[in-house]
Amino acid sequence: MRTGSSGLTLAAAFYDAKMKKRHQQKLVLLSVSLLLLFNVPLVLLFDKEDAILGFPVFYFSIFSVWLFATIISYIVLTRYYE
Repeated sequence: MRTGSSGLTLAAAFYDAKMKKRHQQKLVLLSVSLLLLFNVPLVLLFDKEDAILGFPVFYFSIFSVWLFATIISYIVLTRYYE
């Protein structure tokens, strides 16, 4: 495992970070919601022959949810990670 300049491992430095519990809970909630959204029965709802902006609905929905989750996690981490 890689070590930082202070001799701590990166994992230990991550756990020592100053983020309030409620902001950590936001990230956990985002992870659980993604787990539910990418579940097979919900994903198969979007398996249609239609197209949005030239892309199949299936791919458009998967990448839209992924992009939304990335933006939300970026916002939470940049605002509340000290």
